[in-house]
Amino acid sequence: MFYYLLFMNVVYPQNFKDFLKIFAAGRLDFIPDILEAINESHMLESPKNFYEHEFSGFFLHSGGTMVLLWVFFVLVYLVSKLAVLFARKKNSVLNQFFRRSVEQFEWSGMIRMWTSTYLELLFAGLLQIRVINFSDGFYILSSVFAIGFTLANFALPFLSLTLIKKKIKGSSNNLNKYRALVDDYDTERKSSKYFLFFVLCRRMFMIISVLFLYYHPKPQVILPWIFNLCLLVLLVVVKPHNSSLLNFSES
Repeated sequence: MFYYLLFMNVVYPQNFKDFLKIFAAGRLDFIPDILEAINESHMLESPKNFYEHEFSGFFLHSGGTMVLLWVFFVLVYLVSKLAVLFARKKNSVLNQFFRRSVEQFEWSGMIRMWTSTYLELLFAGLLQIRVINFSDGFYILSSVFAIGFTLANFALPFLSLTLIKKKIKGSSNNLNKYRALVDDYDTERKSSKYFLFFVLCRRMFMIISVLFLYYHPKPQVILPWIFNLCLLVLLVVVKPHNSSLLNFSES
Protein backbone atom coordinates (compact mmCIF):
# COMPACT_ATOMS: atom_id res chain seq x y z
CA MET A 1 0.00 0.00 0.00
CA PHE A 2 2.92 2.39 0.65
CA TYR A 3 3.77 2.32 -3.06
CA TYR A 4 0.50 4.06 -3.91
CA LEU A 5 1.56 7.15 -1.94
CA LEU A 6 3.50 7.98 -5.11
CA PHE A 7 0.15 8.70 -6.78
CA MET A 8 -0.53 11.63 -4.45
CA ASN A 9 -0.32 15.04 -6.09
CA VAL A 10 2.57 15.90 -3.79
CA VAL A 11 6.21 16.73 -4.52
CA TYR A 12 8.31 14.26 -2.51
CA PRO A 13 12.08 14.41 -1.99
CA GLN A 14 13.84 11.98 -4.34
CA ASN A 15 15.15 9.80 -1.51
CA PHE A 16 11.59 9.35 -0.19
CA LYS A 17 10.39 8.43 -3.70
CA ASP A 18 13.16 5.84 -3.93
CA PHE A 19 12.06 4.43 -0.56
CA LEU A 20 8.43 4.11 -1.68
CA LYS A 21 9.50 2.39 -4.90
CA ILE A 22 10.86 -0.48 -2.79
CA PHE A 23 7.24 -1.52 -2.21
CA ALA A 24 6.62 -1.87 -5.96
CA ALA A 25 7.57 -5.56 -5.66
CA GLY A 26 3.93 -6.27 -4.85
CA ARG A 27 3.02 -5.18 -8.38
CA LEU A 28 4.98 -8.15 -9.82
CA ASP A 29 6.74 -5.91 -12.38
CA PHE A 30 9.36 -8.63 -12.85
CA ILE A 31 6.82 -10.69 -14.83
CA PRO A 32 7.42 -10.17 -18.59
CA ASP A 33 4.84 -7.91 -20.23
CA ILE A 34 3.47 -10.05 -23.06
CA LEU A 35 1.19 -7.16 -24.10
CA GLU A 36 4.03 -4.64 -24.38
CA ALA A 37 3.57 -3.95 -28.11
CA ILE A 38 -0.17 -3.43 -27.67
CA ASN A 39 0.29 -1.27 -24.58
CA GLU A 40 2.81 1.04 -26.25
CA SER A 41 0.43 1.81 -29.10
CA HIS A 42 -2.68 2.18 -26.92
CA MET A 43 -1.59 4.38 -24.03
CA LEU A 44 -4.33 6.60 -22.65
CA GLU A 45 -4.13 9.71 -20.50
CA SER A 46 -3.98 9.50 -16.70
CA PRO A 47 -2.98 12.00 -13.96
CA LYS A 48 0.73 12.85 -14.06
CA ASN A 49 1.93 10.88 -11.02
CA PHE A 50 -0.07 7.85 -12.10
CA TYR A 51 1.31 7.94 -15.64
CA GLU A 52 4.90 8.36 -14.45
CA HIS A 53 4.54 5.20 -12.36
CA GLU A 54 3.17 2.95 -15.10
CA PHE A 55 -0.55 3.50 -14.46
CA SER A 56 -1.98 4.83 -17.71
CA GLY A 57 -5.66 5.01 -18.63
CA PHE A 58 -5.34 1.74 -20.61
CA PHE A 59 -6.54 -1.04 -18.31
CA LEU A 60 -4.55 -3.80 -20.02
CA HIS A 61 -1.40 -1.78 -19.35
CA SER A 62 -2.06 -0.75 -15.74
CA GLY A 63 -3.74 -3.96 -14.58
CA GLY A 64 -2.45 -6.39 -17.21
CA THR A 65 -0.09 -8.26 -14.87
CA MET A 66 -2.88 -8.90 -12.37
CA VAL A 67 -5.25 -9.97 -15.16
CA LEU A 68 -2.66 -12.48 -16.40
CA LEU A 69 -2.26 -13.70 -12.83
CA TRP A 70 -6.02 -14.24 -12.66
CA VAL A 71 -5.99 -16.07 -16.01
CA PHE A 72 -3.22 -18.38 -14.76
CA PHE A 73 -5.06 -18.90 -11.46
CA VAL A 74 -8.34 -19.83 -13.20
CA LEU A 75 -6.57 -22.16 -15.67
CA VAL A 76 -4.83 -24.04 -12.84
CA TYR A 77 -8.16 -24.32 -11.03
CA LEU A 78 -9.96 -25.64 -14.12
CA VAL A 79 -7.21 -28.17 -14.87
CA SER A 80 -7.32 -29.39 -11.25
CA LYS A 81 -11.13 -29.56 -11.29
CA LEU A 82 -11.21 -31.52 -14.55
CA ALA A 83 -8.46 -33.87 -13.30
CA VAL A 84 -10.56 -34.67 -10.22
CA LEU A 85 -13.77 -35.15 -12.21
CA PHE A 86 -12.26 -37.46 -14.84
CA ALA A 87 -9.68 -39.30 -12.73
CA ARG A 88 -9.75 -43.08 -13.22
CA LYS A 89 -7.98 -43.86 -9.96
CA LYS A 90 -9.78 -41.83 -7.32
CA ASN A 91 -7.30 -42.67 -4.58
CA SER A 92 -4.08 -42.12 -6.53
CA VAL A 93 -1.48 -39.71 -5.14
CA LEU A 94 -1.90 -37.41 -8.16
CA ASN A 95 -5.67 -37.31 -7.80
CA GLN A 96 -5.33 -36.53 -4.08
CA PHE A 97 -3.01 -33.65 -5.00
CA PHE A 98 -5.54 -32.22 -7.48
CA ARG A 99 -8.35 -32.71 -4.97
CA ARG A 100 -6.47 -30.75 -2.31
CA SER A 101 -5.72 -28.04 -4.89
CA VAL A 102 -9.42 -27.70 -5.71
CA GLU A 103 -10.25 -27.50 -2.01
CA GLN A 104 -7.75 -24.64 -1.66
CA PHE A 105 -9.20 -22.80 -4.65
CA GLU A 106 -12.81 -23.22 -3.45
CA TRP A 107 -13.24 -20.67 -2.16
CA SER A 108 -10.66 -19.38 0.25
CA GLY A 109 -7.90 -19.32 -2.37
CA MET A 110 -10.05 -17.35 -4.78
CA ILE A 111 -11.05 -14.84 -2.11
CA ARG A 112 -7.40 -14.33 -1.10
CA MET A 113 -6.50 -13.81 -4.74
CA TRP A 114 -9.28 -11.25 -5.09
CA THR A 115 -8.32 -9.25 -1.99
CA SER A 116 -4.61 -9.38 -2.95
CA THR A 117 -5.22 -7.89 -6.42
CA TYR A 118 -7.98 -5.52 -5.26
CA LEU A 119 -6.01 -2.27 -5.05
CA GLU A 120 -4.24 -2.52 -8.38
CA LEU A 121 -7.26 -3.70 -10.38
CA LEU A 122 -9.58 -1.05 -8.94
CA PHE A 123 -7.06 1.71 -9.66
CA ALA A 124 -6.56 0.36 -13.21
CA GLY A 125 -10.30 -0.03 -13.81
CA LEU A 126 -11.20 3.47 -12.66
CA LEU A 127 -8.35 5.00 -14.66
CA GLN A 128 -9.73 3.33 -17.81
CA ILE A 129 -13.32 4.35 -17.05
CA ARG A 130 -12.21 8.01 -16.75
CA VAL A 131 -11.15 7.92 -20.42
CA ILE A 132 -13.34 5.07 -21.69
CA ASN A 133 -12.64 4.30 -25.33
CA PHE A 134 -14.32 1.95 -27.82
CA SER A 135 -12.49 3.09 -30.97
CA ASP A 136 -10.83 -0.27 -31.75
CA GLY A 137 -10.81 -3.89 -30.63
CA PHE A 138 -8.12 -3.55 -27.95
CA TYR A 139 -9.75 -0.46 -26.47
CA ILE A 140 -13.08 -2.30 -26.39
CA LEU A 141 -11.49 -5.34 -24.71
CA SER A 142 -9.66 -3.15 -22.21
CA SER A 143 -12.80 -1.12 -21.44
CA VAL A 144 -14.94 -4.24 -20.96
CA PHE A 145 -12.35 -5.74 -18.60
CA ALA A 146 -12.16 -2.43 -16.72
CA ILE A 147 -15.94 -2.19 -16.27
CA GLY A 148 -16.21 -5.85 -15.24
CA PHE A 149 -13.38 -5.79 -12.68
CA THR A 150 -14.48 -2.41 -11.30
CA LEU A 151 -18.07 -3.54 -10.75
CA ALA A 152 -16.81 -6.75 -9.15
CA ASN A 153 -14.47 -4.81 -6.85
CA PHE A 154 -17.20 -2.38 -5.81
CA ALA A 155 -19.38 -5.39 -5.01
CA LEU A 156 -16.69 -7.27 -3.04
CA PRO A 157 -17.17 -5.55 0.37
CA PHE A 158 -20.91 -6.28 0.28
CA LEU A 159 -20.37 -9.78 -1.12
CA SER A 160 -17.98 -10.50 1.74
CA LEU A 161 -20.59 -9.26 4.21
CA THR A 162 -23.24 -11.57 2.73
CA LEU A 163 -20.94 -14.61 2.60
CA ILE A 164 -19.76 -14.12 6.18
CA LYS A 165 -23.36 -13.83 7.37
CA LYS A 166 -24.48 -16.96 5.51
CA LYS A 167 -21.40 -19.18 5.57
CA ILE A 168 -19.47 -18.38 8.76
CA LYS A 169 -21.56 -19.65 11.63
CA GLY A 170 -19.56 -20.52 14.72
CA SER A 171 -17.78 -23.81 14.13
CA SER A 172 -19.45 -24.32 10.75
CA ASN A 173 -17.97 -26.84 8.31
CA ASN A 174 -17.81 -23.96 5.84
CA LEU A 175 -15.16 -22.20 7.93
CA ASN A 176 -12.20 -23.74 6.09
CA LYS A 177 -13.71 -23.00 2.68
CA TYR A 178 -14.27 -19.36 3.56
CA ARG A 179 -11.36 -18.88 5.96
CA ALA A 180 -10.00 -15.95 3.90
CA LEU A 181 -13.09 -13.91 4.84
CA VAL A 182 -12.28 -14.02 8.54
CA ASP A 183 -8.59 -15.03 8.73
CA ASP A 184 -7.60 -14.83 12.39
CA TYR A 185 -10.65 -12.78 13.36
CA ASP A 186 -12.74 -13.83 16.34
CA THR A 187 -15.86 -15.24 14.65
CA GLU A 188 -17.77 -15.41 17.93
CA ARG A 189 -18.13 -11.62 18.02
CA LYS A 190 -20.01 -9.76 15.28
CA SER A 191 -17.80 -6.68 15.58
CA SER A 192 -14.69 -8.69 14.66
CA LYS A 193 -16.36 -11.30 12.45
CA TYR A 194 -17.25 -8.65 9.84
CA PHE A 195 -13.97 -6.73 10.09
CA LEU A 196 -12.96 -7.53 6.48
CA PHE A 197 -15.90 -5.41 5.32
CA PHE A 198 -14.35 -2.32 6.96
CA VAL A 199 -10.89 -3.16 5.56
CA LEU A 200 -12.25 -3.40 2.01
CA CYS A 201 -14.34 -0.23 2.37
CA ARG A 202 -11.24 1.64 3.54
CA ARG A 203 -9.36 0.46 0.44
CA MET A 204 -12.22 1.36 -1.89
CA PHE A 205 -12.74 4.89 -0.52
CA MET A 206 -8.99 5.50 -0.41
CA ILE A 207 -8.63 4.60 -4.10
CA ILE A 208 -11.58 6.80 -5.10
CA SER A 209 -10.25 9.80 -3.17
CA VAL A 210 -6.64 9.45 -4.39
CA LEU A 211 -7.76 9.22 -8.03
CA PHE A 212 -10.72 11.56 -8.32
CA LEU A 213 -9.35 14.24 -6.00
CA TYR A 214 -5.96 14.29 -7.74
CA TYR A 215 -6.37 17.93 -8.79
CA HIS A 216 -7.44 18.87 -5.25
CA PRO A 217 -4.26 17.93 -3.33
CA LYS A 218 -5.37 18.83 0.20
CA PRO A 219 -8.47 16.60 0.38
CA GLN A 220 -6.63 14.00 -1.72
CA VAL A 221 -4.02 13.70 1.03
CA ILE A 222 -6.27 14.24 4.05
CA LEU A 223 -9.11 11.82 3.24
CA PRO A 224 -6.97 8.63 2.95
CA TRP A 225 -5.39 9.47 6.31
CA ILE A 226 -8.87 9.89 7.81
CA PHE A 227 -9.93 6.49 6.41
CA ASN A 228 -6.76 4.91 7.82
CA LEU A 229 -7.29 6.59 11.18
CA CYS A 230 -10.89 5.34 11.35
CA LEU A 231 -9.73 1.78 10.66
CA LEU A 232 -6.97 2.14 13.26
CA VAL A 233 -9.50 3.27 15.89
CA LEU A 234 -11.71 0.30 15.01
CA LEU A 235 -8.72 -2.02 15.26
CA VAL A 236 -7.79 -0.69 18.71
CA VAL A 237 -11.37 -0.70 20.04
CA VAL A 238 -12.66 -3.94 18.49
CA LYS A 239 -9.44 -6.00 18.69
CA PRO A 240 -10.74 -8.32 15.94
CA HIS A 241 -7.92 -10.88 15.96
CA ASN A 242 -7.76 -13.91 18.19
CA SER A 243 -4.05 -13.23 18.53
CA SER A 244 -3.06 -10.31 20.78
CA LEU A 245 0.18 -10.05 18.82
CA LEU A 246 -1.72 -9.43 15.56
CA ASN A 247 -3.97 -6.88 17.25
CA PHE A 248 -0.87 -5.05 18.45
CA SER A 249 1.18 -5.31 15.23
CA GLU A 250 -1.67 -4.13 12.94
CA SER A 251 -2.42 -1.16 15.17
